[in-house]
Formats: sequence, C-alpha cells, structure tokens
Amino acid sequence: MTVAMLTTMGMYGQVLKFNKEVKSIAVKIQNSTIEEKESLKIKVDSLNVLVENKKLTEEEAQEVKSKLAAESSTRLEERINRLNDSLSQTVQNHVKYSIKSGELYDTPDESEYGSAILIGRKNYIQRGTKIKADRRNQVQLQFAYGMSNLATEGSFANSDISYVPSNFIQWGFNVNSRLLKDSNLLHLRYGLLLEYNNLKPTENRYFQKQPDGQVAIVDHDKDLRKNRLAIRSLQIPVYLEFDLTKPQVNEKTGRTYFKSQQTWRFGLGGFMNINRKDTYQVYRYNEDGNEFRTKERTALDINKVRYGVGAYVGNGDWSLFAQYELTPMFKHNDTKQNMWSFGVRLDL
Repeated sequence: MTVAMLTTMGMYGQVLKFNKEVKSIAVKIQNSTIEEKESLKIKVDSLNVLVENKKLTEEEAQEVKSKLAAESSTRLEERINRLNDSLSQTVQNHVKYSIKSGELYDTPDESEYGSAILIGRKNYIQRGTKIKADRRNQVQLQFAYGMSNLATEGSFANSDISYVPSNFIQWGFNVNSRLLKDSNLLHLRYGLLLEYNNLKPTENRYFQKQPDGQVAIVDHDKDLRKNRLAIRSLQIPVYLEFDLTKPQVNEKTGRTYFKSQQTWRFGLGGFMNINRKDTYQVYRYNEDGNEFRTKERTALDINKVRYGVGAYVGNGDWSLFAQYELTPMFKHNDTKQNMWSFGVRLDL
C-alpha cells in the first residue's frame, strides 16, 4: 500500500509539473502576441500623426504600415515557433516518463469540484488537497421521526393506540444512485435503517396474548401512568426518486454536472422490516406512594418479516414521508392490524 501511495504521489507530482510548464509556455505565447500587437499599434499611430501633419502621404504611410506588419508577423511567428518547440519537448519528456513508469495520465477538464486527474483507469476529483472519486452513487445519512399507529382492518380512525404519544425513530444510511448518465431526474435509493416504534395504548391498557393465540389490548391491574410497546426492526428500503434539480454548467469549463436535493423531489417504493427479538412492554405506575418502572419482554407473535410501501415528498434535504406495512403486525389475529407511520425525514 505504501509503495502504491508513493507511486500515486509521484504521478500526481508529475501532473502538477506538467501543468505548470504548459501553463508557463501558454502565458509566454499570449504575452508575445500582445507585445507585438501593442508595438505595431504604436508605430501605426505614429504614422497616422505624420499623415495628419502632412509629412507623409497616405500612400507612403500605407506602404510603411504594410512593411511594419510583415516584420511584426515574422518576429511573432519566430517567437511562437521557439515556444512551440519548448512545448513539444515538454510533452515528449512527459510521454517518456509515462512509458518508463508504466502509467498513463492526463489532465481532463476541471469540474466544479476542482481538477480532474486520470490515473490508470480511475477518474478522480481533487478538492483542495483531498482526492475524491467522482461517482454517480452517493452514500447519505438518513434520520426520520414521527408518529406510528395501527390501522385496524384498513381503518386509521378510532384506534386503540394513542396517536400523538405513539412515535417512531429511524436512523441509518442510504445510497443515492443517479440512474441516467445525462439526466438528473431518476434516482434509486436503497439502504439499511434501524427503526424503533413505540405504540402506546389508550387509557390504562396494554397488549396481552390470549389463550387462543389472539393478541388483545386489555385493562391492566395497575394504575398505569405510562405504557408502551417497544418494537425494534431492521429496515431495508428501496425507493425510486424523482429529483427535479436542473443540471448545472461550470462557467469556467462549460462542463455539465449534476447535483441532487437542490429543489423539489419525491419518491415511491417499498421496504422490508425484519423484527428484532427484543420486543418488550414498559409500564410506569404508582403504588403505596412509590413510583415503579417495569420492563418485560413480551411474546406477542409479531411477524418477524413485514413488507410495506412508502412515499415521500420534500425540498432540499428535508421531506415528509409516510409508510404502511402490508403484512399484519400479529401472526394469529383474526382482526388484521397493520402498522403505519408518518413524519419528517432528513437526508444528509
């Protein structure tokens, strides 16, 4: 690895040296052209003054101007030829170095991020002193927070779960992949998230498994201050995103490049939730003037793998999103209850 790093650094040093030498020659060519033009202009202006003062005729002045222009052109051509010889020698020296070292390199157009350097077969983007791969895939952190609940037989109303206190938290990462080379519209997002759902039954109740295997929400024998069912899942989401960000053009190079999440975007897709084993219920209650907190693992026969659909719409890094699990929460319940969530999401 050390040898590879030293080799890469050596190649990069050669690229910088090559750029410096070529730029120096280009500046000399430009300055030579400007100097000759300015010198010729001064001489032509002097001839015009002589014509105005009747010391030269128009014909005589034109003849001298033609002679001066020819001499200036010859001098400029000779200077540029010498500089072209220097440029040719510089290129030959670097080609010899490339062949000797066994590596090919080039200096493509600069992007909005910095100088692009081609080393071997990989394209890199230099940002300051850091070299970063230029790819259409971007790994992002994802955070989400909102409320969760259970839809009973497809109905979202009159739930036995409190709406506002029941919540969920998601965090993890996703990969944002631009699907089209020359368009920013279609992106594929997929990743891995940890999801925590807290379902809080109304009044003084909790989840209990009945003798027939059904899961019901029943009254607790304690006067509960707080109660919740904590469900932890590992989520694998896959979404097709439509990003309305327009392509941008680098003013210096004219190169078209793409940025994501600069304006409105929306996504449609699905996910798979894999339930973790540590599902538990938490109770808080007062008894004999003392406050107690009980945490107990609960075997409620929750489906270990649950599939669902989701959608989101947002502007920039923030979006509103909703998801609905198509797989019922409990395996053996005759009444189907499906978990849904709604909240805000942040992609960084």
